Amino acid sequence: MTEVPTSGESLTEFLAGLGWMPARRVGTELATAAWTYGGFGFSDSALAFVAQFDGLSFEYPRHSLVGGTDECVLDAVRAAGAINASRLHEYEHRAQQQLTPVGLAGSNHVVLMLSISGEMLGGYDDFLAIYGESGKQALWNIYHRVKPIRLP
Repeated sequence: MTEVPTSGESLTEFLAGLGWMPARRVGTELATAAWTYGGFGFSDSALAFVAQFDGLSFEYPRHSLVGGTDECVLDAVRAAGAINASRLHEYEHRAQQQLTPVGLAGSNHVVLMLSISGEMLGGYDDFLAIYGESGKQALWNIYHRVKPIRLP
C-alpha cells in the first residue's frame, strides 16, 4: 500500500476538503444503537472514528477502463444496515479481530469496517481487504485508488 505522506499536510488538506477538522465531533448514539440492534460489537476506536467522520462523503474515480465515479459515504447506521451479523462475523474470523461497520464505498457495494486495532477493512460478498492501517489512511487510499490488501 502507498503510505500517507509523513508530513501530514496533504492528508490534513484532503480531509479538510471533505469537511473534516480535528475538533469535529458528531453524536454516536444512533451508531451505537444500530450496532447493538445488528448484533455487532464496537470498540473505542470505532466510536472515536464515527464521532469525527460520520456524515462525510466524497466521490472518487472508478477504474479508468470503466470511467465515471464511485462514492464513499461514512454513515455507521447505513453501514450497519447493509451487512448482516453472520457475514460480519465471517469477516471477523478471517481478519482475526472485531470489526465494526462505519461506512460504504464503491457506491454502496463495499462495507467499510473499522477493526479493534484501528485498521479499515472493506468487504463485499467473499471479498475482504485492508484499505488502510487507520481510518484516515483508508480514506486517502480509497480516494487515490490505492489497491487494498486482500485477505484470504
